Amino acid sequence: MAETPTMSSDEKTRIVRERLSLYGPNPPMELVQQLMAEADEDIRKARAHELSLVTAHRNAEAPQVIVPVKNAGRPKIPYAAFRPFLESETGIDEYLADFKRQCALQQIPNREWPTILSGKLSGRSLEAFWTLGAEEVTQYTLVKETLLRRIQQRGEPSDYPSPSPDRAITLTSAGDTGNNAMRPTCDNQTEVAEFVLLGFGHLHKLKILLFTLFLLIYSVILGGNLLIVLLVTTTDHLNVPMFYFLKHLSLSDIVLTTDIIPLLLDVTIKEERTLSVAGCLTQLYIFAVAGYAQCFLLAVMSYDRLLAICNPLKYALIMSPNVCLQLVVGPWLSFITLLLSEMILFCQLQFCGQNYIDHFFCEFGPLVNLAVSDTSVLRMLDAFFSIPLIFFPFVFIVITYVLIFFSIMKITSLTGRSKFFSTCFSHLISVCTYYVTLVIVYIIPSGEDAFDLNKFRSLLYMVVTPLMNPIIYSLRNTEIRIAIQKLLMFNCVTY
Repeated sequence: MAETPTMSSDEKTRIVRERLSLYGPNPPMELVQQLMAEADEDIRKARAHELSLVTAHRNAEAPQVIVPVKNAGRPKIPYAAFRPFLESETGIDEYLADFKRQCALQQIPNREWPTILSGKLSGRSLEAFWTLGAEEVTQYTLVKETLLRRIQQRGEPSDYPSPSPDRAITLTSAGDTGNNAMRPTCDNQTEVAEFVLLGFGHLHKLKILLFTLFLLIYSVILGGNLLIVLLVTTTDHLNVPMFYFLKHLSLSDIVLTTDIIPLLLDVTIKEERTLSVAGCLTQLYIFAVAGYAQCFLLAVMSYDRLLAICNPLKYALIMSPNVCLQLVVGPWLSFITLLLSEMILFCQLQFCGQNYIDHFFCEFGPLVNLAVSDTSVLRMLDAFFSIPLIFFPFVFIVITYVLIFFSIMKITSLTGRSKFFSTCFSHLISVCTYYVTLVIVYIIPSGEDAFDLNKFRSLLYMVVTPLMNPIIYSLRNTEIRIAIQKLLMFNCVTY
């Protein structure tokens, strides 16, 4: 590769002085500024040319690897849309955070970030960029580190020695935590060891409001569902199958929301969060198990109502404690075992280069889209599990409620009809809430660019049903209200 001379800060000063000598002593300040700007442009072009030669040389030596292009149809924001860095208007840390977020949203490869960034710098920040060697300017982590030192400490470029060519460079994901977030594998790419959740990063001005809102919702969900678990466990007259299943539905709500919302709170307040690949897959696994468990628990509860209304004489015999335990434990063990096969396939996927997830948790779709290896088997297995495990319980619930409706309509007394309807009303609202949010999130299509709309739709599924269940059953169910009153009276007497 041909050597290209690189102009340093001293060279820039020499050029400006030579040009000023042509205008005599005491040149006007406007002329000085103009000549400095021209020198900046000349040095910028020289550095850009050198950077392009280094990149071309590296690409020529590296083996060609064909990587599947994800979301190829999604329109990208042009690189020119990146705003230039003006030190007088914004801080370097804030600018670099916004620059990284824009690159991640456009799915620009990390190796291209320094080239784009160099075209947006000027003045002292550009001088700091020039202190790096030809190989070092291709590493975004080192460029960011140098810019932060140079701008925040407000020293001259000469105060910072150029990093040595043999300096060890640590590639990290979001935040540049220095924890070896990526390992140099995947041929000429880096193997991802951490994912970066971007959350609601562009809404950083509302992060305190969003954090407070999510924390309040999580507190209500946790408190309400724990209250139901406590009441059903400690109250004798609630020791019946219907409330036994309700207790386990509340436990599944607690598991699902605790798997997602604490991380959501962290992502919201920090604007992004790194998560290891193992942690990401664990979160997805727990989320899937708890979600499928909710489907089957709602189906079991509808079966319980069907027996209580249509076959009351044999209800106690059929719904014995052992049967209730099997109806609860069976689905949990089945889902834990079945979904392990999907997680094994996930662990065999290869993630290289891009590691940014524009979401607040590790969801199946974004994770699969980041994989560079073949995901067809995993997608087929997920569809094979999802369709029956979600659709069949829904069909079963519809059939049971059709049978319940015809059984109730045979009752001649209006009082009897209203009594039986009231026993099913709370569960029916829970079923409608659960499946309506499920349809909104995963079935109703949305535009590919509606990132934030998809995030808020996902929040519906994770928040609405766990939030509504305690409210529905505490307000509509007489037994639960009586148990709450007794608990409050007991506490008043105790204190």
